[in-house]
Amino acid sequence: MGFLVGSPLVGALGDAWSYRGAMLVPMVLVLATLVYAKSFGAEPARYGGGHERPRTVDVG
Repeated sequence: MGFLVGSPLVGALGDAWSYRGAMLVPMVLVLATLVYAKSFGAEPARYGGGHERPRTVDVG
């Protein structure tokens, strides 16, 4: 997504503003992604919530 949107966005902002200022936009977006990166992680497995029978047998 960043490849498809980022390049034209930087080009358009570079023409309207300056290329140095336009490069700040992707840098800010990368920093925002780093801040929220943990929210994209997988949730812990919910298997084994205590309602299953144990797989081991006590023979003693």
